[in-house]
Amino acid sequence: MIDLQDCGMRHFTYISTLYTILKSAAEYHKKVVVLDRPNPLGDIMEGPLVEPQLHSFISIAAIPVRHGMTIGELARYFNMYELESPADLNVICMKDYDRTCGLGGKFLAPLSPNIPSSQACYGYSFLGMLGEFKPFNVGIAFNKPFQMIMLPAAITWTDAQWHSLAHILKGYGINASLCHRDAKSGASYRGLQIHIPDITSVPSFQVLLAILDCTRTAGLKVTFSELGEKAIGTTKLRQYLDDNLERAQLTASINDDLRGFYKKAQPCFLYKPWPRAIAIDKKAENQTK
Repeated sequence: MIDLQDCGMRHFTYISTLYTILKSAAEYHKKVVVLDRPNPLGDIMEGPLVEPQLHSFISIAAIPVRHGMTIGELARYFNMYELESPADLNVICMKDYDRTCGLGGKFLAPLSPNIPSSQACYGYSFLGMLGEFKPFNVGIAFNKPFQMIMLPAAITWTDAQWHSLAHILKGYGINASLCHRDAKSGASYRGLQIHIPDITSVPSFQVLLAILDCTRTAGLKVTFSELGEKAIGTTKLRQYLDDNLERAQLTASINDDLRGFYKKAQPCFLYKPWPRAIAIDKKAENQTK
């Protein structure tokens, strides 16, 4: 029996545990019962699928990085498409669930040590990936996990540049204000503290790209690890940041894959309205027909 509150992002590994349990249950002929729970990030589905060479425990299956599905719907998808032999699966559905509302209210318990609140969960939808890019700090060092976008004070980044980024974030429904913090290590950081009033209006992967584009315009060199590339799920973002791939090629690849996944996943959806697939650099595509 699986009773886990997922956070809505592929690299949050509760769904990897779900996948592994289903795989083992199929092998040993055990029944699996999933008690379904809301997706705290609401109904948006977006971002790249996992390329075959990047599969890992933080990128367990070729689903969008923000999947827009409940853990019960993901169980059905894994069972239908990802496992060689399906498990004996029973999903206990929620009553009167409205996908567009997310989880609602305060968390009854932290989802993890660094996701103790709804604001941390909302920020994690893009800062969980940005945190893998050096030299960014996303608030974990300041007891504000996934609620800050910070750079070491030694890096030349003016108030005007921070205000410019805050203006960009505001356009995506994210409130941001200037802040300065000192880490326990003694290092000094400057940047933005964020607040997200409505996560169902924020396209997380588009926001990640907007932040990275802002740093490129300012001439700030960023690097990210192999772990970060696995979390994002595609090598194309690195190629884009290295100027080896055009923006149009990046968006076309991700959008085409997302469109294909959405069509494939429809038999696994349990609740209406269905998720909204949001293409990069385009308005939301409500594909509920």
